[in-house]
Amino acid sequence: MNKLLSIFFLVSVFNLNAQQLVYDNLLKSTDLPDITFYDILEDDHHNIWLAAESGLYKYNGYDYIKYSNPNQINQAVFNLQTDQNGQIWCNNLYGQIFYIQNDRLKLFFYDPELTDNQFSNFKVFNQFVLLTANKGIFKIGLADKKVKPIVEDQIASSFIDMARTYFYTLKVPPSIEVLQNLETTEELFQLPLIKINATTFYPIDLHQILFTYKTNQSIFFYLINTSTNRFTLIKTPKKLQNISINNIINIDHKLWFATNNGVFVYQFNNQNLVFEKHIFKDYNVSKVLKDFNGHYWFTTLGNGILVIPDLYLEKRQFKNHNITTVLPVFDNNFVLGTSAGKLLFFNKTKLIDSLILPHQQNVTKLLWDTIKNRLLISTKSGSYQYHFDVKKLTDLDNKLAIAKSLQLISPNTFFYGNYKEGLIYKNDSLIKLRAKRVITSAQNDKYLYVAHPDGLFQYNKHDWTFEQIMNQNKPVLAKQLVYLNGNLYILTKNNGLLKYNHAQINQLSQFDHYKLQTINSDGQILWLKHQNGLLHFKPITKKIFNLYIKEVLSPYYQDIYFLKDYLITLSQNTLYFIPKTKSDLFQKNLISNTKISGLSINNIDTLLEDNLTLQYHQNNIKFTFNTTGYLSKQQTDYSYKLLPFDNDWQQINKGFNFVEFKELPVGDYTFKVRGKNNTSNKYSKVSQLSFTIKPRFWETKWFYGVVFLLITIIIYIVIKHRVKLDKQKRELKFKKLLTEKTMAGLKLENFRSQMNPHFIFNALNSIQDYIISNEKELASKYLVKFSRLIRIYLDHSQQNMVSVKQEITALKLYLELEKVRFDEAFTYQINIDENLPLDHIKIPSLFIQPYVENAIKHGLLHKKGHKNLNIDLSLENGLLQIIIEDNGVGRKRAQEIKKVSHKSFSTRANKERVKLYKNKLNLNINVLTEDLKDADNKASGTRVTIYISIQNKNYESYYN
Repeated sequence: MNKLLSIFFLVSVFNLNAQQLVYDNLLKSTDLPDITFYDILEDDHHNIWLAAESGLYKYNGYDYIKYSNPNQINQAVFNLQTDQNGQIWCNNLYGQIFYIQNDRLKLFFYDPELTDNQFSNFKVFNQFVLLTANKGIFKIGLADKKVKPIVEDQIASSFIDMARTYFYTLKVPPSIEVLQNLETTEELFQLPLIKINATTFYPIDLHQILFTYKTNQSIFFYLINTSTNRFTLIKTPKKLQNISINNIINIDHKLWFATNNGVFVYQFNNQNLVFEKHIFKDYNVSKVLKDFNGHYWFTTLGNGILVIPDLYLEKRQFKNHNITTVLPVFDNNFVLGTSAGKLLFFNKTKLIDSLILPHQQNVTKLLWDTIKNRLLISTKSGSYQYHFDVKKLTDLDNKLAIAKSLQLISPNTFFYGNYKEGLIYKNDSLIKLRAKRVITSAQNDKYLYVAHPDGLFQYNKHDWTFEQIMNQNKPVLAKQLVYLNGNLYILTKNNGLLKYNHAQINQLSQFDHYKLQTINSDGQILWLKHQNGLLHFKPITKKIFNLYIKEVLSPYYQDIYFLKDYLITLSQNTLYFIPKTKSDLFQKNLISNTKISGLSINNIDTLLEDNLTLQYHQNNIKFTFNTTGYLSKQQTDYSYKLLPFDNDWQQINKGFNFVEFKELPVGDYTFKVRGKNNTSNKYSKVSQLSFTIKPRFWETKWFYGVVFLLITIIIYIVIKHRVKLDKQKRELKFKKLLTEKTMAGLKLENFRSQMNPHFIFNALNSIQDYIISNEKELASKYLVKFSRLIRIYLDHSQQNMVSVKQEITALKLYLELEKVRFDEAFTYQINIDENLPLDHIKIPSLFIQPYVENAIKHGLLHKKGHKNLNIDLSLENGLLQIIIEDNGVGRKRAQEIKKVSHKSFSTRANKERVKLYKNKLNLNINVLTEDLKDADNKASGTRVTIYISIQNKNYESYYN
């Protein structure tokens, strides 16, 4: 049974904040280095420069970089400005003027006598700096820093320009004067003789300056026309009375008054200040800046920096209340339902009414009945209808409880879907549809479309018969439906988009890569929310516009709802109001040029330099880069190429502004990087840096050339050496043959000496004598010895070296045969050192016997009396020593006895052999001959001493 319930309008009990601008407090969202800032400036590269209590800072979109100078007396800086080269200038309270050059803060000028160590206004021009101090106006050359006084008066404040410089003097009475073209001064206006606390000049535009002065009672504004030097008094708005004005800035042809009570924005019309809005009334604001992307920066004294991304975007926060549903009704009105059973009624951005439902249960669904102007309300345990006209609430019991979907079919018919079934209420009758949980629904004039977990169904409104909509013979699993311009648009559970029309269903593949989250319609346009923004799709033209929502909403907003003049969206219990005509929320952010800001080589920071040359081991390289601007760190996506490795752009993970390359091989490289704001498809200008990694010195071309040359030289030397060796071998072989021939000849001569006819004839005569004497046995023995000796000679003549033992054997046979010729008158002794290894010591064959023969033939043969011959063999200092000593007539007497000169073959041959052994074969043989004398100094014999080296490898190898 319906019951009429009283309505409680309890606006005051709700913990609702009034609407406010959406802003970001950098003190909370970034590592802001200070809380007090006096000035702010954006340079040509869109870096934000901050004049703070603790010094000068540059915000590059990622970091706050501090600049200081060792000669800086006070850290706090003011009066930020740029010169014609884009360099940043500032000063401090002690009158020191600084500028930025090569990313360093340099001191330009400091004269404590001129400035009295006080703050002085200045402005930089092309060739000089114009300075206004208490003592006057001075011109300071940029190149020579020479100071030239222009005006010598006490000056309290000034506005500096080259054509006209306006200044307030402390004369009596005080006045405003103008310096024209830095040459002549003219008094323009005298101020009343009252106590003036502060005076300031603020440029409004190219032709107007606002002069303000403050007394104990009020603040006064004068407009100065710089073309005519005319002064006009401007009525001071009440809102600006009794406050302290820190700055006045002209932004978008509006005057922004930065005060200790926030910022007041005024339109300047017909020399009147028309109030527009009051921003940040609880903050002491020092300066306002609008950057290249339309963001508004507010520097404060004590509260950091505030940034407003969109000046017309407002929000309302709902503390301790969870908003569960949003329903636009008519024009700019909408209703919010909460989890605590409360309804909030809004007109535009203002809360105009509120209602607490019985039982205070979660509001699950709202439906506006446009025909009866009533609101159907579904809660967790009940349902109600609210009549707007009479502001009455009627209990519908559980008729629409826990609704998942509500659709008004006709004035007396509506569809109700819940977690277990779909129902049609028609007057007092009930029609049950499918007994399946309802997910969502949509309708047109003829059909009702209901999405269930097992598929999408089309119901005929005439008789409520239904059929299932299939896509390629498969059920359509929908999570959201929108009917627009004769087509049913279906957002599926896998985030794809289908279009259904007249039994035809098509996949809209152009939306596949967007990862759609929700869809909605304002009656003409299909709005599709995706991960990075919002798609604006016009079915008639089939054109898609990708509207990237700025940083304040993405990615947390849930859905967009449409009012007459506003878009509204809900995000984390905060309601955002977006004016359709004024807001630039959907505009794409511009992006500054990407700059390579850092270079690290082997984890060591390195000065940035193009065409850098690195050693082979300097191959771990890290590049850091950034784009400037508000929240560029969060919003910029980077891609890079490292040529010649990369043909395509390589994407860098979101949030990273560096790339590192490990163990790069030697070669020439060019690193390129670009950035793209994620609210836009346009990339920044490419920034690049070239570098070369040199090879190891043994991998360089010159080293290869040197190695090739060395190898060529070595090959040449080797070949030449081989040729030389071959030549030496041929020569050695030839010499060997020649030596062998010579040795053979010498041995032959020795052999001839040993086989000379005298010896043979003597031997044969001895044998004949034995035969004649019938001494057959002696003859036989002698013949045997003779034959053995001849055989030994023949055998030794075929050998180059024989053992000492073999030589002694032959020598003994020879002496035994010679003894027979001399009878008993001849004796001989062969003395051999018992330690001498006769079998192991080799000597040239047929070598000793010629010397023994000479001793017998020339020394003993002509001696009368006893003839004696001694032969001694021993080791002496590692040499074989052979001594042949006779007691003959001596060499001199032997020559005298000879009737005919006779040259001994054996002696000459042995001399040649000794010479050959020593010079050619390096066999050390020395022969010493000495004459022996008796006590009367008469010749008593001859001694021949022979020294032969025991080992000689060259000689042995030669013959081996």
